[in-house]
Amino acid sequence: MSKATTPLSLARAECANWHAGACLGIALEQSVRFEHGHKRIPTREPQDKCLVAAGKACGYFEACVLPRPVFAATAAAYYGAQGRAVPNTTGRTCPDCGKPLAKRQRVCPDCRRHRRRTSSRQSQARARSAVNS
Repeated sequence: MSKATTPLSLARAECANWHAGACLGIALEQSVRFEHGHKRIPTREPQDKCLVAAGKACGYFEACVLPRPVFAATAAAYYGAQGRAVPNTTGRTCPDCGKPLAKRQRVCPDCRRHRRRTSSRQSQARARSAVNS
């Protein structure tokens, strides 16, 4: 493991798409697909310049390299340069909205409030229909 301090040097040292001084350009969602039970890796033309080097967001780099805790400082620099917040990679997220959750929470406070109101409305509607029947 290298001591990469900039996102570009980290991409050069750790990214599997970096080969012979250029980016292979294989996106994460396109790297593995199943066709009749066989693994198929699509071929794409190599890019002249890495997206990280161009200052753009690279899905493969964000999903495969940055989530490692060793690179937390580099991740902060990478997302900060793009004006984005560092995503929550270590904790759980709300199944409804995707916000990070605290310990012992199933859903975030906003979604919990929404679920409680919905449940209460349904319960009251059932009670009214039982009385009116």
